[in-house]
Amino acid sequence: VRGEGEADKHIACGASGAARGGSGAGVSTAMVEIIERFLVCGAFEHTCSERALVMLGVRTVMNAVPTCSPCCSGKHLAVMTLGTEDSTPDGNIDYHQCCGRLAALHVKSMKTDEAHPQRVLVYCMSGRSRAPAIAVAYMMFSRKMSLKDAIGYVKDRYPAGHQGVKFKSEDLVALEKFDRELRANRTA
Repeated sequence: VRGEGEADKHIACGASGAARGGSGAGVSTAMVEIIERFLVCGAFEHTCSERALVMLGVRTVMNAVPTCSPCCSGKHLAVMTLGTEDSTPDGNIDYHQCCGRLAALHVKSMKTDEAHPQRVLVYCMSGRSRAPAIAVAYMMFSRKMSLKDAIGYVKDRYPAGHQGVKFKSEDLVALEKFDRELRANRTA
């Protein structure tokens, strides 16, 4: 995990493509800490070891791929899957709903001591579009960043060698809409 202001400090969790019998091409096992001791972005592969997640201080897993169930059981973690109630009529993630959930979890995490963080792992299949899009939305929502600044902030958290963020067009369009809505609400 790589935290705010830290050098490349990341921990592998889960199986890489090579470990699953694939070539490993295009798979990075680094989870990325976006907000220190709270928000972590990752890929589906990171949900395969609930024990490892718990050891890393993850207490909640937010699945941004409603068609895919997380590997973790929910025995030691709270598992939430963004579903139809978390979507806009056009099928995109309802960032207002999602950020509201994250804000409540963030308040809870700030009340814990340093030795027992309560991280939230937000993941999508590759860890490169939907999960970072949720992180960008939360940065705009919680820190009142512009879309451009939030994207830059999230991208800067990714360690060297990681494939990084590559937003799908629909995720970027939804973020642009969310940015306009936030700015309109701030000026109203």
